[in-house]
Amino acid sequence: MKHQQSLHPEKKTEFLTLLANHHRRVVLSTLRNSADDVATVRELAIEVSDRGSVGEERATVELRHSSLPRLVDSGLVEYDERSGTVRYQPHCGLERLLDCVVDL
Repeated sequence: MKHQQSLHPEKKTEFLTLLANHHRRVVLSTLRNSADDVATVRELAIEVSDRGSVGEERATVELRHSSLPRLVDSGLVEYDERSGTVRYQPHCGLERLLDCVVDL
């Protein structure tokens, strides 16, 4: 796994914006803590549902239509819609920020 090293001010702002959303924090921490940095959308929806106030179905819709596209656009995850799998793309700058906000 290749970690990107630098964290420019623009990237820091982008990451903080992404991490402001509880569902995205759950997704990133779940993927980061998985054995192979991979999870299915269903697994992520269950995790979001378990850690929040939305049901699994609503979490799935939100992930597919909002959180995952934003995380893909940022380069932090790869999402294969056909298989329903999401793969984390490690970035040490994000991980430092995630460590600070994951429990919020």
